[in-house]
Amino acid sequence: MRGAPRTQSYSIHNVKRYTSANSLAANLILGAQSETVDTEDPWLNSKIRELRDLVRRGTLAPAAKVPAGATILGSRMVNTVKANGEHKSRFIAQGFRDPEAQDTTVNAPTLSRYMLRVIVSVVTVKGFPLKYRDYSQAYLQSTWDLSRDVYLRLKPEVRGLLSRITESPYPDHARIVKPLYGLRESGTYWHATLTTRLRDQGFETAALDPCAFYLMEQGKSIGGVGVLVDDTLIFGNDATFEAESRAAHGLENKGTCLLPFTFNGVQIQKRKGSLICDQNAYIDRALHPLIPSISGFDEFRSLRGKLSYLSTGTRPDIQHVIVKLSQVTEMSYTEVHAKKLRSTAKLVDANRVAIHYAPLDPDTPRIRVFADASYGSNEDFTSQLGFVVFLGDSSETIHYLHSTSHKAKQVAHSVMSAKLLALVLAYDFAEGIQNELRRCGLHAPLVLATDSKQIYDAVASSSILQEKRQMVRLLLLREGLEMGRIAELIHVPGVQNIADALTKERECPLWHRVLEHGKLADVYNARVFLTE
Repeated sequence: MRGAPRTQSYSIHNVKRYTSANSLAANLILGAQSETVDTEDPWLNSKIRELRDLVRRGTLAPAAKVPAGATILGSRMVNTVKANGEHKSRFIAQGFRDPEAQDTTVNAPTLSRYMLRVIVSVVTVKGFPLKYRDYSQAYLQSTWDLSRDVYLRLKPEVRGLLSRITESPYPDHARIVKPLYGLRESGTYWHATLTTRLRDQGFETAALDPCAFYLMEQGKSIGGVGVLVDDTLIFGNDATFEAESRAAHGLENKGTCLLPFTFNGVQIQKRKGSLICDQNAYIDRALHPLIPSISGFDEFRSLRGKLSYLSTGTRPDIQHVIVKLSQVTEMSYTEVHAKKLRSTAKLVDANRVAIHYAPLDPDTPRIRVFADASYGSNEDFTSQLGFVVFLGDSSETIHYLHSTSHKAKQVAHSVMSAKLLALVLAYDFAEGIQNELRRCGLHAPLVLATDSKQIYDAVASSSILQEKRQMVRLLLLREGLEMGRIAELIHVPGVQNIADALTKERECPLWHRVLEHGKLADVYNARVFLTE
């Protein structure tokens, strides 16, 4: 059956004229582009820039034929808009589908939060300059090739762009020659590359953090470097910056910049001789949109994770609340938990604070440690332990270095047992901080504080405890006093123990003063120390 007759007339001259290229290869390239490349894509330039760098570095190699049984992974482009409005594309492998991932050893640590604060504190006390360096496409600059054969399945768009860049038809698959983003072990290659270069220039690894390095001179640190994947902090004298510059030579980077800058989500700036650290930009970007409502457990978990990130950064005052809410599962979740989390988020958003690192007297430094525990306060009847470490001087001025609030992994049979365990853990960690400060030329004695009169009397006297585990921990503290590793053990009133707010949900004016002014009063009921 014939269709309806045409209502419009068409001329035989209604044709489109195409201009042919001079070579067959160019025709193939143009054909691939016309089918797979969207010229109106706002990310087109950033995608081409990313793939061109991959080709230039030799990260990918075309694979016309893939061996039987080879590992083949998918790939995709991740597009983001940076804070300055720049479009950035990252080509990654879908490593979560890698069948060999579980058999791959990973050693790619990052600079810890407490080590970042130690560096900021040392810079303030010593008066060192602080600089920041950002490496470009760090994983792709690894020294070594990938030690196993992995192939990528390319999407038509990526294949078209690679054909344009290489000026030859690109196959459906590519072999990964050098570590690529998305692979489990790529961070290990880059970490080994950068740390090897630093060690070759004389930098020594810190004992407490494998991503902190010191440059030593006559047994004393003259500066150092903190490594966070592709971002580094450099501090010290001119010799340190020259050594770090030699280590960075040959690796593409954006150069060094002075304060202010953002490192690991923390804005660091200098104001009136003090270093100020805050996360206000992160609160505006990531936290503020989620505050109005929480409609289910997924949104609850998302907001909880963001607040947890803040609590380990610049808001230790909310640490206990977040840790307790972290024990909430999908089965136990109720609207009460959502309400408490929402009120905490509103508090953080309304009361913006910054951690102050004011100059300290370098002749009278001391490490002030507070510990406390809440016996059997968790729903599973475990105890909650908490401690906080400050660097201060003979005045009330302090530098916040670290705090923690966590469940006790060991069994505590009494209030004294829980508090003693918290104090020993605090002593152990603070001694590690003390060692790092000593390598930086700061000889700071250790002052332990507890609000337990039982523990204070037991350490100061020759008391013998019936429980063996408690006795061992007690002997550790006595030995520390006798050997001079603990300069003082002080007994403070409960309201003056700032660690109490890390184990119990209560208002703590001490934290407000610490975060807003960098001050903590030196109040105690009694103290014990040994003299020479």
